[in-house]
Amino acid sequence: MKTPYAFHAVPDLEDPPAFVVARHGPLPEAWKANIRAAYGDLAPLRVGVPASALSDAQQHPGDAAAASGSVGTEAGHQAAANLVLDAVVAAAKAMPRWELVLTQRGTTTSSDLLVEAVATTRLMRFRDDIIIRVRAEATGRQEAVAGGSGMEAGAQMIVRVDVRSKSRLGKGDLGANAARIRAFLGKLRAELVAAELKPL
Repeated sequence: MKTPYAFHAVPDLEDPPAFVVARHGPLPEAWKANIRAAYGDLAPLRVGVPASALSDAQQHPGDAAAASGSVGTEAGHQAAANLVLDAVVAAAKAMPRWELVLTQRGTTTSSDLLVEAVATTRLMRFRDDIIIRVRAEATGRQEAVAGGSGMEAGAQMIVRVDVRSKSRLGKGDLGANAARIRAFLGKLRAELVAAELKPL
């Protein structure tokens, strides 16, 4: 497979996750066609979070209210995103030669949850950067409760995971960044299944 000169892989070319710790700028428009052509198999991962998962006793502080239906949908979405973020962190920690440099559970200006890591290559010890964005996207079609503020037991919320991987050095990555994303998503799917969440 032909690999792009951009030494960069990202499934969402129109709204890629922005690095926080690493000093990488916006994705140049000139790179997008090559990345799309070479890595057309890459796509964001969507996760179904059942309403029942939000009532788990091991929720993050403040999420219990969302699970009980006593607060609005926005809080429930954030609770669902936090559950997926736990799986993202576990999968990132299981990746060989990855060092986590940021875990962000949302800010006052953004509801996006972020994990940033640095991967060190095996042979040349190059350091590459990875940013993972977790974002509550939508609700499952069974969620609506007419006139109610909560969720039905059979409902699910949809959380989206976007991954971006970029080499710091070199003129080409020989597909290493795309391979890294595929390997991470494989581990993440396993973590999600173990947590009784649903990769879609």
